[in-house]
Parts: sequence; structure tokens; C-alpha cells
Amino acid sequence: MKHLFFIHSHTLFLTSIGVVDYLNLPHKDVLFVYSRNYKTTIPTDIESVDISNQMEDTFYIMLSWSRRNFFYNKKIRDDLVSFFDDFVQEHTSGRAYRLYIPHLQHHAFQIMATNPRCDEIFFIQEGGRAMIPLQTGKISFLNAVYNKLILHNDSRVWKCSNWFPNEHTPYSRPVKAFAFDKDYFCDAPEQTILVKWPHIPISVSIDEQRPFFLLEGAVELGQVEGNLYNNAVKVLINEFAESKNYIKFHPAQKAEARHLILNMFKEKKCEVEELPMDIPFELIVVNFHNLKLYGFGTSLLFYGKSFGHHVVSRENLLMKSKRYRIYSKGLAKL
Repeated sequence: MKHLFFIHSHTLFLTSIGVVDYLNLPHKDVLFVYSRNYKTTIPTDIESVDISNQMEDTFYIMLSWSRRNFFYNKKIRDDLVSFFDDFVQEHTSGRAYRLYIPHLQHHAFQIMATNPRCDEIFFIQEGGRAMIPLQTGKISFLNAVYNKLILHNDSRVWKCSNWFPNEHTPYSRPVKAFAFDKDYFCDAPEQTILVKWPHIPISVSIDEQRPFFLLEGAVELGQVEGNLYNNAVKVLINEFAESKNYIKFHPAQKAEARHLILNMFKEKKCEVEELPMDIPFELIVVNFHNLKLYGFGTSLLFYGKSFGHHVVSRENLLMKSKRYRIYSKGLAKL
């Protein structure tokens, strides 16, 4: 039996390692499939392959509701089904396999799940913040119409905005999930199995007494206005900054935005050390205890809460933005 794990983030990587350890899987029977150009500096002897381009192509094949594009999209869809079926054949040598994925919303995951050699699928936790409206198998009326009239109830792919299957989807069996937070998948899985992240040493010295300010790329991702976000950061710093602090920026945050925020600490006459991007903060919450974590709605705060750290969210400061209220509707709150 081959075990295929789809990974595009540090969280998925660490959770996948936790699943491999929990199930005591022989590493020779495991394949890590990377996408979104994910790379890790964490050493592992598990075989890996990157299919970022094909995963991205699959993500876009059915974004259009236009019937005019149906035949064009069908050709692309058929080509991608063939690609993933050939991928399975190559990497499983024709054996049965089990599939470990974050959800069934992505068409690549649907194609892999409906391959005849797929013995069973499992969900693995990919983030820290539960997206509650997606934790269901219910398909909206519009998506159901699209699946029937446009896709003609295709046996390999379907359009949905939810994560779980139901009795009418091409993959229709109940799903078990692996998670490090028992509440992440709500009550949607048949069973949620808790796993532990590995303790991997990190090459950075941490003073556990300093506060950590954990930010997200909300402005760059269009979730909130820049001025409002910066004002909220200033309030956060004024309220919780101490003489020496750490800050963790989001990769999407630009140099200009980072410089502006770092100057807020200087204005308060506080020292601040920027944590390096190549050190996953997920490893910091695993390796240290009783950290003081401050921020708004980043998943890093939810990781901290899951691992017993002192967490304070001032997300209420961002709720003044209508744009942010729309974005955060249905998301779990701290």
C-alpha cells in the first residue's frame, strides 16, 4: 500500500510527519507530493516530488461558469485527469494507495480520490483557523446545477465550495481526519484523530520571556485597508510591547510595510528582532513553552493556542473595516 501526502505549507508538512509517525508507516511506502512551490529545510528521508504547475492548472480549470468555455475546459480537464492517473501509475507501480489531503474542494484532490486504485482518503489539518462554513458535505444549489448541466455529473470532478463529500458526489464515503487541534474540522469527519508535530531543533536562539508580535498579509491580500491595519498594529504595540520584542512578518508583507511597523517600535523606544522567514514559526511553538503571542487573526495565533501558549487577539480592531468583516465571516475566532 502506498501513502500519498499532498503538501503545500509547513503546517501540512509537520502534520503529515505526525501522521506518518502515528501510523508507524514505513518511509519507503510514503510519498510527499509538493505544490505551490513549497520547499522545506527540515531533513527527511521520505521521497518527494513537486507538481506545482499541474496543481495550479487544475485549480483554474473550472473557475468560469460560462457554458461557452465548456468544451475548452473539458479538454484541459481530460488532460489533467490523464496526468494524475499516469502520476498514480508511475509512483504506486499499480498498487492501491491511500490519499492524505486537506479537503476535497480542489479538483486535483477529487481526481486522485476517484481513481480506482484509491483505497481511502483522509483529511489532514492544513491551517490553524477553522473555516466553519466549509466543514460540510452540502453542495449549493448553483454548484449542483453546474455539476448536472455543465459537467453532466462527471465521475471524476465536481464543482463545490465545501470540503467534505456527500452521498451524491463521485467520492461519497465518510472521511476520517488527522489534526493537532480537535476542533479544527468541527463535527464533519467520521472521526478526528489527534497527532503530534515532531520536535525538530531550530537554528535560532529564542528568549522565551519576550513578547511575539505575529502579523498577516491582510493588506497585501486585499482583506483590509492599509491605514486601518497600520493603526491597529500601532495600538497592539502600544498595549503589549516590552523593552525587547520579536516580530514575525507574513511573506506577503512588503519591505515598505515592514519598515513602517518596525519604526513603531523605535518610536516607543523598544527593541524588536525580526524572526527569519526560513524558520517556520510552527517549530517555535513546538520547541518552546509559555510564549506570549499577540496579533489579530493569523493562523499562527491559533497554533499557539493549540500548543498551550498565552495568546491575545485584537482582531476586533480590524472589524471596523467592512472589507475585513466580509472576509472573516464564518472563520473561527479566538
